[in-house]
Amino acid sequence: MLLQLSILINFTAVVQAIILIVLLLRKKYAGYLYNRFLAILLGAFCIPIINTLRVFLGYEYSLEFFDTLTNSMLLIIPPTIYLYVKNKLEESDLWFKALSLHGIPFIVLFVLFSTLLIFRIDYLDELENIFLPVYLIQNAVYLALTFKLIRRFEKDDINQKNTQIKKSVSWMKQIMISYTIVYVLSIASILFNFTGNRLPDIISLNFILILSLHIIGLTYRNLSDSDVFFRETPYSKSQLSSKKAKEIFSQIKKLMDKEKVFRSKELTLSQLAKELDIASSYISQSINREEGVGFNDFVNQYRVEDVKEKLSDPSFTHLTMLGIAESAGFKSGSVFNTAFKKYTGTTPSKYKKSLSQ
Repeated sequence: MLLQLSILINFTAVVQAIILIVLLLRKKYAGYLYNRFLAILLGAFCIPIINTLRVFLGYEYSLEFFDTLTNSMLLIIPPTIYLYVKNKLEESDLWFKALSLHGIPFIVLFVLFSTLLIFRIDYLDELENIFLPVYLIQNAVYLALTFKLIRRFEKDDINQKNTQIKKSVSWMKQIMISYTIVYVLSIASILFNFTGNRLPDIISLNFILILSLHIIGLTYRNLSDSDVFFRETPYSKSQLSSKKAKEIFSQIKKLMDKEKVFRSKELTLSQLAKELDIASSYISQSINREEGVGFNDFVNQYRVEDVKEKLSDPSFTHLTMLGIAESAGFKSGSVFNTAFKKYTGTTPSKYKKSLSQ
């Protein structure tokens, strides 16, 4: 009964993964590079699951080939998870180059395994002894890198204000926790085997299914959440590359930080575009991509921070609250009060009072 249930779950996982891969690679969604990495990740998990089904069903055809392919896939999974997270948080255009570089251990092992199989060279056992430490070290390194990347984004105050990024990070942390559990179970299984004992196949072969089902379950759960998955934006078909968007945003930041252009009450998107000699649509897209907010919110964040600095500066005590707000670029008290509470969680008067306590 347990065996039949395991076969059913494995088969269901493969079918669901294939459906998701097809969805992810549709033209509508494949434009998001992180969806390509997720498709590759799901495909990589399908191979070990299919091999598990082959073992459970007693299908002996191409036994060595499937084992070789499965072992190789275990080396493409960690870098693909890392690249998925990195691309989700730090958009890049060089997805194929990145995958090729991080996939070198997978490529080398697969070529070596395949060569030994084709030419019937009896060194498979020796190569498998090399594979184990490579697998353990590679997984540990990529787990550390990925958690470090997620942690860095969690510490960023701006990211904490971005609902889309917060949801994405939460989703990725759940994937990483699941993969860590699988990794720890794999180590426990290896140590158990060193004692001369062996776990039943139905247990050891289903370790990777834990993560596969978790990813598939989370994916379906988030299909309806446009902020996390399959997100269509007004700029989906834009020709503005990620690299160009970062360059434009850097110019915008320079104007804000050094020239304090936000202090002008008349500052508009078109004026900023004219100042930088860049199309206003590109200005808007760059801010939206890098900060996850619109132009007005972006500018008002700077103005609120400017007000906070002036409230702490004794040289501005001669100004009223409204006077300070206007000097920071706010046109009216009502707009200022709304923006201040939005970005600080408190009113201007309460914030000022807290400074004197």
